[in-house]
Amino acid sequence: MILQPRLRRLACWLHRFRSTRHLAERIRERHAHGARMMVIEDFDGGGKFRVNLADHIGSHIYWFGGYNLDLAKVLDRVLSPGMVVMDAGANVGEVALMAAHRVAPTGQVFAFEPLSTIRRELQSNLALNPDAPIDVIPQGLSDIARTATVYGNEVSDDAGAVNHGLASLYPQVSGTRHAAETISLTTLDLWASENNPKRIDLIKIDVEGEELSVLKGASEALHNYRPHLVVEVQRDTCEAAGYTPADILIFLKALNYRFFRIRRRGRLRRIEVDDLSRFQNVLCVPE
Repeated sequence: MILQPRLRRLACWLHRFRSTRHLAERIRERHAHGARMMVIEDFDGGGKFRVNLADHIGSHIYWFGGYNLDLAKVLDRVLSPGMVVMDAGANVGEVALMAAHRVAPTGQVFAFEPLSTIRRELQSNLALNPDAPIDVIPQGLSDIARTATVYGNEVSDDAGAVNHGLASLYPQVSGTRHAAETISLTTLDLWASENNPKRIDLIKIDVEGEELSVLKGASEALHNYRPHLVVEVQRDTCEAAGYTPADILIFLKALNYRFFRIRRRGRLRRIEVDDLSRFQNVLCVPE
């Protein structure tokens, strides 16, 4: 345990370079078995974050410095103090805290997380960062307000770490799924009409197949606020929900958005509907 902080620093350094990333991954693999809770104190440049080394996302944050490091580089470009961010599918709070660090002290992040077990981890991480301007909304976003059953899917990665972040409204997504919880859903338009935010500058959407529904339920907000969007576009989850990945871009193209695939180190590549691969995070920029 005495050597572990040094080992973590080494893994973070190795992960920075394409030629040595496999060595960093080997370190993560050797420590991915058996739940072990750790609190890091240098998350995203100085925040605190509680992780489980046997968790897929948590182990990436601990050993590599983050799970969404490429996205963090994009947030550096599109966010500034005073902005307002909506995080649909906040999970344990990594992106919400990254966004909060960039919009503080005068901005705000609204973190939508409907699953109670994951929300407790999210709130635990927020408690470690009391100055972070984040409000947790115990609901999911969709195209209509309703209750729905969410299905769990705990799949282990190649290192043996379990990914708890794959819960979906669609049980037919690949993998063994079980009914996990009945959750409350609202729409972003309804939430905005009730809370009247002065601005919405960025919406991040990662909701395992519900992405298109979230966008349809935010049509007025997209028109009124013209936010940037970061959307996970994944073929398997889209098809499980009954649409294609192209449908997301087609919907947004009609609202005059341009699209960029987020690549390593936050590099952006302009794409069109026909350029979609099986999985990508897409930055959507209003004209």
